[in-house]
Amino acid sequence: MSKFTLSIFLLLAGRVAFGQVGIGTGNPNPKAVLELNSPNNNQGFLVPRLSTTQRTAITLTTADKGLLVFDTDANRFFFSNGTTWVAIEDVASGSGTVTSVATGAGLTGGPISTSGTISLADGGVTTVKLADNSVNSLKIIDGAITNADVNATAAIGVSKLAGGTNGQILTTVGTTPQWSTIAIGTLTSLTAGTGLSGGTITTTGTIGLANTAVTPGAYGSPTQVATFTVDAQGRLTAAGNTNITGVVPGGAAGGDLTGLYPNPTVVNSAITSAKIADGTIVNADIGATAAIGVSKLAAGANGQILTTALGIPTWSTLALGSVTNIATGTGLTGGPITTTGTIALANTTVTAGAYGSPTQVPTFTVDAQGRLTTAANTTITGVVPGGAAGGDLGGTFPNPTVARIQNRAVLNTAPLTGQVLKWNGTAWAPGIDDNTVFALPYIATVASGGPLLSLTNTGGGYGGHFVINNASSKDYAVTAISDGNPGGAGLFAYSNATGTGVAIQATNLGLGPTIYAVSNNTGTNLPTIEAESNAVNAAIRGTGPTGIGVWGRGGLAGANGVGYGTVGQYLGSGIGVGIFGTSTAEGYAGLFSGRVNISGATTITGTLNVSGTVTKGGGTFKIDHPLDPTNKFLYHSFVESPDMKNIYDGVVLLDASGEATIELPSYFEALNKDFRYQLTCVGGYAQVYIANEISNNRFRIAGGKPGLKVSWQVTGIRKDPYAEKNRVQVEVDKTGDERGKYLYPSAYGAPESMGVNAIKLSPELDKIFKMQK
Repeated sequence: MSKFTLSIFLLLAGRVAFGQVGIGTGNPNPKAVLELNSPNNNQGFLVPRLSTTQRTAITLTTADKGLLVFDTDANRFFFSNGTTWVAIEDVASGSGTVTSVATGAGLTGGPISTSGTISLADGGVTTVKLADNSVNSLKIIDGAITNADVNATAAIGVSKLAGGTNGQILTTVGTTPQWSTIAIGTLTSLTAGTGLSGGTITTTGTIGLANTAVTPGAYGSPTQVATFTVDAQGRLTAAGNTNITGVVPGGAAGGDLTGLYPNPTVVNSAITSAKIADGTIVNADIGATAAIGVSKLAAGANGQILTTALGIPTWSTLALGSVTNIATGTGLTGGPITTTGTIALANTTVTAGAYGSPTQVPTFTVDAQGRLTTAANTTITGVVPGGAAGGDLGGTFPNPTVARIQNRAVLNTAPLTGQVLKWNGTAWAPGIDDNTVFALPYIATVASGGPLLSLTNTGGGYGGHFVINNASSKDYAVTAISDGNPGGAGLFAYSNATGTGVAIQATNLGLGPTIYAVSNNTGTNLPTIEAESNAVNAAIRGTGPTGIGVWGRGGLAGANGVGYGTVGQYLGSGIGVGIFGTSTAEGYAGLFSGRVNISGATTITGTLNVSGTVTKGGGTFKIDHPLDPTNKFLYHSFVESPDMKNIYDGVVLLDASGEATIELPSYFEALNKDFRYQLTCVGGYAQVYIANEISNNRFRIAGGKPGLKVSWQVTGIRKDPYAEKNRVQVEVDKTGDERGKYLYPSAYGAPESMGVNAIKLSPELDKIFKMQK
């Protein structure tokens, strides 16, 4: 059984009451049709909320002047001026009077409420407030830049140095770098070494490169590999050609091909007319829906048409005949015409004019050609209805009588004065009006253990129907009061235990809330509305097929206080849930628009998708311990970096040349920049190095031994569009309410109230929460 306690008076049936209405007050202003009052000064008036499409779909008339709605797309109130919607502008988009100007970081002089001066604070200009490239040479004191100010990898161009005289070199004299003239000695003897000829030279002569046994010529071709022998001086001592056999081509294809060898494909649009042999395209090569434009056809002479001559499409001149005589048939005049003339519709004997009216019927005659040959008007005369009457009528037309009402017989009995027509169980008949038995107004005080008034309707209508039909009245249609101590409900309703109907149903055809509950009780923790379920069904269910099922609102607009729109508590001793949300696969179990503060441990079972930046104090993965999964957890901390850094690694075996090429993902260079490398030999040692840096998403390792295993690691900084616009700002000043507080106050020995995200409750809310615990 469910108990539903309300602290307001409810209507027995949802009907519109006309007159003065007071919500939250028992004495509404007599000049106001509707007066709203917030007893605790923590509630407002919520007007209908429509999207822009819904609002503009309303057809406005002059009778709609003053109609007010809130547009959820424009976030503005709109009212009707009788022909169009007019927006009520707010201060943010309109104009107003500034009452207080505060000064932020770097400024001093505020807050100013009337007049004053805002100036730059001493030390207020920090690095983050200087725009890039905003400091020039005039702003720097001469001689103020020291060695420590110059970046270790500044790569200062040599053109920035003060030059010496022509031919001097930069050297160090004592401890000071300076331009100096190089001292050049005198060569007295030059001997030609291995591979050179022409020495020894003591005065003048020519030293040249000595010939080897290699035959001069071209080596290497698309079908041959050049082979050669090199001496210690790097000279070729032998050279030849070796035919290439059985090597599958590899690498990227070019020219008219794309993809990778050995399976390249032809590039789209690479096949041009020059590559197609003349006369080789046949009918089967052309697509069934090719839709070849007529401009692609070879044209004929001006005015020719395309036809078929002996099975071959041919441009031909169209042969046109000549009309020599046109005769006119029935209904036409003007013929016969042998050269030129005019054919017209022949006149008939019908008088031109308008026929037919609300009091006349047109009559006419039509010939075989569909023409009117005669036309006239006939006056309509009244026809008296006749025949037997049916339905609830009896007798005959034109003078029937009422024999039934709603297909139930009416007795033909003359009524007496004061009698009314009543149903006697078989027919409608005159009878006495019973309202004299229960005269209104009826006021009485009776001591009774049962109901003082009981109305039972065994039909399909209302058990009771109360309406105030007075525009100047603001009284309630029904008032129910229970003055017991402790008292029961002012109104108690329940449905038949075997039925499926609801105990209370409220229907509002106006613009106000369907149920409005107000409690002036500040001495206890009892809510304004309380619902209790002693079964497995929900105590309260809000259903909004296309709208909002349950709406919770906290706080007061314009007031600086902490409020809660919805509070869910679990007060049991086991595992329970304060708020539970569920949805279909396409929907959301919960949706938040704005800041969300979660205090305490949070568990997410499933995938967490974040379209933005995750900011955290620390992070780990937590899994069942691989060696003892049922009794232990295993934690690992995240790798942190001030950069948006990606890490790629792997292990590779060096080839017969002690080298290896590392293939990175196809998106690597599109995603990363500022590469860093690390190489570690495994099972041996060699002076491995990066022979070729990253290009085309690959890099090459060299300097090793054949078969040596090398562990490699490459890092890159993200350069995708999101990363470029959302770089991590490593050091940020706290502002506003964050200053003087901590993200993790307990780590600094500070109370939780010193936390940046701590919410300070108002004394009233704090009292309520303590009562609930």
